[in-house]
Amino acid sequence: MRAAELCLVPLMILSALGCEASTERRASCVPGASVDCTCSTGDRGVQTCNSAGTFDTCQCIPPVASATGGMVGTGGTPGGGGVIGSGGVVGSGGASTTAGASGNGGRSSASCSYAEFALPVITNDPYDITAGPDGNLWFTENYGNAIGRITPSGTITEFSIPTAKSYPEGITAGPDGNLWFVEMSVKANNVGRITPTGTITEFPLPTANSMPGEITPGPDGNLWFTEAGSADAATNIGRIGRITPAGIITEFTLPTGNTGPWAIAAGPDGNLWFTEVAGRIGRISPTGTIAEFAVPTSGGSPQGIARGADGNLWFTEALANEIARITPSGTITEFTIPTPNNAAYNIVAGPDGNLWFTEVTQTSTGTIVDSKIARITPAGAITECAIPNGMPYGIASGPDGNLWFTERAAGKIGRLAP
Repeated sequence: MRAAELCLVPLMILSALGCEASTERRASCVPGASVDCTCSTGDRGVQTCNSAGTFDTCQCIPPVASATGGMVGTGGTPGGGGVIGSGGVVGSGGASTTAGASGNGGRSSASCSYAEFALPVITNDPYDITAGPDGNLWFTENYGNAIGRITPSGTITEFSIPTAKSYPEGITAGPDGNLWFVEMSVKANNVGRITPTGTITEFPLPTANSMPGEITPGPDGNLWFTEAGSADAATNIGRIGRITPAGIITEFTLPTGNTGPWAIAAGPDGNLWFTEVAGRIGRISPTGTIAEFAVPTSGGSPQGIARGADGNLWFTEALANEIARITPSGTITEFTIPTPNNAAYNIVAGPDGNLWFTEVTQTSTGTIVDSKIARITPAGAITECAIPNGMPYGIASGPDGNLWFTERAAGKIGRLAP
């Protein structure tokens, strides 16, 4: 496991706030923990939490197997499949109806099974994942500088991104039949589009060092994405971006700066909803009107967000050990994850009417000791399935009725039946 290269707690807290090679730090931390950051050279770096509970400056580390070159990369190298794991625990969450109230969980034994498919280069750091219009799953390779495609049977093909050291992160299927992704590196600063056959086009963002994080299709036929902003405290103003299928970009500035907008999803109300790691949930209309809702748990650090089958939005809180629900009117309810010291990241609506999310369990110094895929029902009952040593991060509902997820530390794509 590349502990120095994969942030241990939580994955995107500092990166989403625009972590660069700077002495300016805007988050407390657990001594000994590490997070990703981006150096001024565009290389990936790591920051370590010191004894004072603040992060040291970004220490650059060389990229691993970084891809460069042509518009289209070709592959077809099959991932190793058929590896089955089992495990998990069950928690019963409390279904509170008032904002800020937490559900309480018990624990009992449960089991689950899943298959894993190894990337051709396991150090390429598979990151986010989404279902494509072609019946396959598509994912970003943060360190590999590539977009990957995996069939439901596990065959993997990789396509190189033209811009080197782009660090692709969020990816989604667009209304135009293509896949759209964001390139977070300050040296790239692009939104990318890839066709199902692998042709990549990049669109530069108007604002320098905008650090885009996640992207989703909107109800207006466009793509919407988050911009965390640069590390400069004077200019670290987060934005929400909109790009048309033709590549025209518009940006909307958040009311307050230094909040770290991260994940984004279309809501049932015709608006876009997004998380801010500084402790808010944001809502933006297709015309750009923004509202923000404070999360009850201070310092919870909202991360992933998804629309649930119940007509609400559900999000993870990486530092609060909670999953939360927000209604379209802004009422928030929190549910405690049964396993303590968990950092929950991405979340998706499953084919079974429940929400599914990724999580890792850490020691007080930030060392990962366990990782899981978990399920929460609309009533708040939580079930956890152990994925040993995988460090799952991105998760998507596949066209085959399964849940698909990335394993950053293991360099694999996982498939789990709900």
